[in-house]
Amino acid sequence: MDPKRDDAIEVLKKAIEGLGFKGLKFHPPLQDFYPNDERYFGIYKEGQRLGIPIVFHVGSTPFGNLCKLSQANPLLIDDVAVAFPELRIMLTHLGTLWQNEAFMVVEKNPNVFIDTAAYLYEINEIITENLISRIGEDKIIFGTDYPMPSPPHPVHNMKAFVEKIKHLSIPSEIREKIFFKNFERMVNPPKKELQKAISLKEIIR
Repeated sequence: MDPKRDDAIEVLKKAIEGLGFKGLKFHPPLQDFYPNDERYFGIYKEGQRLGIPIVFHVGSTPFGNLCKLSQANPLLIDDVAVAFPELRIMLTHLGTLWQNEAFMVVEKNPNVFIDTAAYLYEINEIITENLISRIGEDKIIFGTDYPMPSPPHPVHNMKAFVEKIKHLSIPSEIREKIFFKNFERMVNPPKKELQKAISLKEIIR
């Protein structure tokens, strides 16, 4: 969905309530917008009302001078997460070279998750027990971004991504969370968690 359309909110509402779509993804660099621009806050408010997750591409992109990396900075999403604490948000690709910034946003915001759709060699380098204990074992969601090349290797199949997560040096119960339980939690979060986030925001105010 083009967030710059005058009827963007109506398009989103029709997609979810009329066509049965389950969520929304933005690629700010390719769509040429800054996700923390308040002109788009009406879309997030509607997404929050509809109870859907919104996925934002963050980190590097292979599209060269078609894109501006400044629009893919994960720290921009922190503004969105703070303004809409009931909106479930997922960041992509383990942050893709902006992982520290992405993990900061995930760590501090109860409503923000991150997916594992990264280059295969990155996954075991980045997803460690220390990282998981830092950002929370309920915040990482399996993804493949398939098909995706990983030069100089050929395009990897989906099984390669599954095997990579299966062989991480982490407890089996955390693997289960990454593979499916955390996705279920993002789509249908326990109400008490979102209420806790809102209450904390009110206290700070």
